[in-house]
Amino acid sequence: MNKRKFEDLIEKYEQGESTLHEEQIIFDNAESIANESQAWFKFIQLNKKKVPEGLQDSIWESIHKKRIVNHRLRVGMLSAAASILLLLSITIYKPFGNIQSYKKKEALLNEALSMFENKKTKPELKSVYEDDMIIIYASAE
Repeated sequence: MNKRKFEDLIEKYEQGESTLHEEQIIFDNAESIANESQAWFKFIQLNKKKVPEGLQDSIWESIHKKRIVNHRLRVGMLSAAASILLLLSITIYKPFGNIQSYKKKEALLNEALSMFENKKTKPELKSVYEDDMIIIYASAE
């Protein structure tokens, strides 16, 4: 490799624009450099750390766990919102709110019956049999 091309690679490296392949060429040829950068490249080459085994797998696993946590959080929030919406709709609608007492119902029935009464006289009813639960009436006619 000629000196000019090698100096261009070093300049690219110092500007942070070199590729991994170009950096590897620089580090492999660090002994042939006759300038102040030789010590730096030698230091980098000797102290270069290797990537631990399974690093990529552990990174993907942690990303996957965060996705699962986010998904569970969303599902929890949606279910809480649905529960609140259901409770609000039940309280607004009030399906059991119009329950009337027995006396109210009897009064309404008597009022309705009074509207449809015939002008004829009602026959007199006599009680024939009377018990705690049953009363039998018979007309005089």
